[in-house]
Amino acid sequence: MQTKFKIAQSIAEHGVEVFIVNSKAENVISRLVDGEKFGTHINPK
Repeated sequence: MQTKFKIAQSIAEHGVEVFIVNSKAENVISRLVDGEKFGTHINPK
């Protein structure tokens, strides 16, 4: 998990919004697009 977080921070530093979520959760992308708050969200810098 630490590696995922470091990579996500690096991506966010380049202006990309990043979400780390459970890949086994149902309808992950549509839930995020609908604004549901779950997982870890890293705002772009």
